[in-house]
Amino acid sequence: MGHACGILTFDTQDRNMIRTECDRWAASNADYEETRGMGTLPGPIKFTSLIFDTYREAEEYLDGTFGDYRQTAVQYRSYPEAPAETKAIQDLTRRCNEYRERIRELEKPHYAGV
Repeated sequence: MGHACGILTFDTQDRNMIRTECDRWAASNADYEETRGMGTLPGPIKFTSLIFDTYREAEEYLDGTFGDYRQTAVQYRSYPEAPAETKAIQDLTRRCNEYRERIRELEKPHYAGV
């Protein structure tokens, strides 16, 4: 006896496709004796208008909805991966660090050691 909770991620906003995939997940994770062979979600999915800045924020919110059989859908923003550091970026980073060190040297009191 018990239940499984999961967070599924989709690249679409097609609600019918999301419902179908969620029902498929429920069927794969159901105890058929408990659900009498129903094999679908126990209720409708609540599609909210919530949009989170990151997957982690959405996950934290959804973690709070487990336990009472609410099927909640939220959106989160997805950001492209940063490109690999190029030789030019490495050179600019090195130069910035050198300038910072020169500024630190110039900001030291001029009378030090006098």
